[in-house]
Amino acid sequence: MPRDLDERTLRDHVRFGITGFFLIAAIVAFSCFVFLIPFVLDPAFSTVKANFVEEPVLCEVIASAELSGMSNCSWSSCRVGCTRELTSCVQINVRYNPINETTSEWDSGEGKLFINIKGCGYPPSVNCSVFTVQYGSLGDRFPCYYSRSDPSVVVPSYDMESAQKALLYATLIPSTVFMCSVMSLCMMYVAACRRKVLKRAPWMGYVLEKEIYEDEAVNVVRSHKKR
Repeated sequence: MPRDLDERTLRDHVRFGITGFFLIAAIVAFSCFVFLIPFVLDPAFSTVKANFVEEPVLCEVIASAELSGMSNCSWSSCRVGCTRELTSCVQINVRYNPINETTSEWDSGEGKLFINIKGCGYPPSVNCSVFTVQYGSLGDRFPCYYSRSDPSVVVPSYDMESAQKALLYATLIPSTVFMCSVMSLCMMYVAACRRKVLKRAPWMGYVLEKEIYEDEAVNVVRSHKKR
């Protein structure tokens, strides 16, 4: 009896450890997914949805202003942090033409220049001071990309392949870990409940085995009839 008790205690400890592992894995996966929504999933999805042109066009800065006050800052070309309210902003407007055109007339379109699809981010990937110096002078010309979905949205560069990979990995990895953890927990506790039922009512095991054998016999008979 003491030996059986020791084995049962060891089995309970192992089951408790495995349960804790899968439970923590599920919580971490869900938390990571929620954390990745504003920082990875939303920008990546917006980049894919924007459907930027593949070939760059030529942009020229036609207006650039540094403003302050919430009433003046309905949008900003660049800001650090995507959730805080705008109290100061930089607004850069551009016009764009196909990069191989030599005509002096700019008739293709005008738009607002953003550092990225969201117009915001966090250091070190987003440095608004450098962005303003590089693209904020009137008359500056540089390659850029406009959105087919919203031609008023223009960015100096983008990486569609990275956005697609980020969207795939940030969705697939946490969801796979979460689903596997939940399924493992369900399977463990279904098996544990089945063992408890069989201990309390041993005749249930006989009934289950009988049903399995009957199902197998029916399948064998059906297969012979088909032949």
